[in-house]
Amino acid sequence: MQKYQNSIQDLKGNAVAGASIAVYIFGTASLATIYSDNGVTVIAPGALLSDAEGEFAFYAANGRYNVQVVATGLASQTTYDVLLFDPADTGISQTTDPGDTGFWPDVTATTKIQ
Repeated sequence: MQKYQNSIQDLKGNAVAGASIAVYIFGTASLATIYSDNGVTVIAPGALLSDAEGEFAFYAANGRYNVQVVATGLASQTTYDVLLFDPADTGISQTTDPGDTGFWPDVTATTKIQ
């Protein structure tokens, strides 16, 4: 499982609370199974919302996803082809640059919507 976290802001940089987030398997109209923790507690479709700071997070299995954000009064925004990959799930040992800290970071992003 890999954690994805994001912060939703309007074009002025204000946090967007209560935005609805849907996660789809890339290239399909099928909702992905997402979790509130590392693969134990499933988040029901429609239940993932941004908090008062506009932040949200979920875990998902290795794969490619589209993340759609819908907020009242703002245009819908979709981030396409989000790649989540946790080498611990594959048994692959990680090798990276000399400054490597020894772990794969969570995926973090900020989405601005109109």
